[in-house]
Amino acid sequence: MRRDVRPKGFEMHTYIEHVNRYVVEYSPRLTDQEKAVFRINNLDPDNDNWLLKWSFKNLEEAEEMAREEQEAHDEFCMKYPCDRFHTFRFRDLGADQKISRSSFF
Repeated sequence: MRRDVRPKGFEMHTYIEHVNRYVVEYSPRLTDQEKAVFRINNLDPDNDNWLLKWSFKNLEEAEEMAREEQEAHDEFCMKYPCDRFHTFRFRDLGADQKISRSSFF
């Protein structure tokens, strides 16, 4: 029997997100075992595990934000126990994009 995992009182809605050309993304630093699971599932652990954090119209702003995010994350994890370290990067998508997303509201 399949369990209904939808939050009570919420409905699924689809919306369009505008993403600027230059993005800051993050990815959890994976263990060798986690990377092996990605590969078993035909995924590239170095390229298929990035999540959008910010988007910018200007490359310099994206570079600066990626650097600031990495420094803040590393500093936090030095002071407090972190169960997962992240790596941040900036990337040029070539053009602005519109992405269709779904979420419960």
